[in-house]
Amino acid sequence: MADQIEHTFAHIFPDLLALGENGEYDLKEIFALLSALNHLERVSDQAKNICEEAIFLVTGEEKPFKVYNILFLDECNDSISQMAEAIARKAYPGSGNYVSRGRRPAAGLHAGMVEFMNGHGYDLTDIRPQPLDMSMDGLEDLHVIASMAGPVTDYVAVVPFHTVDLMWEFPEPPPRGEGEDKYWEEVFQQLLISIRQLMEALRGKEAP
Repeated sequence: MADQIEHTFAHIFPDLLALGENGEYDLKEIFALLSALNHLERVSDQAKNICEEAIFLVTGEEKPFKVYNILFLDECNDSISQMAEAIARKAYPGSGNYVSRGRRPAAGLHAGMVEFMNGHGYDLTDIRPQPLDMSMDGLEDLHVIASMAGPVTDYVAVVPFHTVDLMWEFPEPPPRGEGEDKYWEEVFQQLLISIRQLMEALRGKEAP
């Protein structure tokens, strides 16, 4: 029931914001409704915690660690967002479900990026760029959206209420052969740091 309430709230929140922006309701009324919904959600979370504690007292079964749904975004999904997904999958397989998407996906992956990643033990040979699903149903289960190019709102008009949006800026890849190896190495190292910081914030320093 707590999950159902959370999903319902994720749908209602943007609807209430739209009503406020359209002037259909007074802003004080909108905030009052949001406050009431927030309190209902807190009640459901507390009830869930009591249930989990009761199960532990009776059976010794501990609450499973939370697995986070994380989306990496950029324009074409042909290079940096794919790198981020591959790194996260390999480094933290037990801590999250990772996907990458692009607003206008390219026909194929950037050849230089694939070559670099293959040389570092990441096989992207059969991976293809994927389009972003803009429907609310496709986004509401996300815990984190990280953009590799510009703010998340450039890609997603309304970020779900419970979703954290991050912006990691990277320069455009250079032309083929012009300092490309150095570029991909710098991007790779920066992604390693950013993803480690993110997962440690979510799951702690022992994140699997």
